[in-house]
Amino acid sequence: MTSKQPTTSWMWPTGGGDVNGVTIDPVDGVIHWFDSGIGCACGDSTIEQPYANYRQKGTPLADVPDDVCAEILLSLDALESA
Repeated sequence: MTSKQPTTSWMWPTGGGDVNGVTIDPVDGVIHWFDSGIGCACGDSTIEQPYANYRQKGTPLADVPDDVCAEILLSLDALESA
């Protein structure tokens, strides 16, 4: 039986026409947040956040969709239990 890999990246539109995003780095155990205009995949993240900090404080960006926040928690659960 094969196990499904959890989702580790998300993107969503901002009110100003840009796109924000987030990726989970399972190797380093951090979440990378991209604020406004992540059009280039080669860009650096705006904020790096350890898993535990996300669980305690939530997202460092404003207006992250609720479904993205819920999916991040599900992915962290799956990654940490593997």
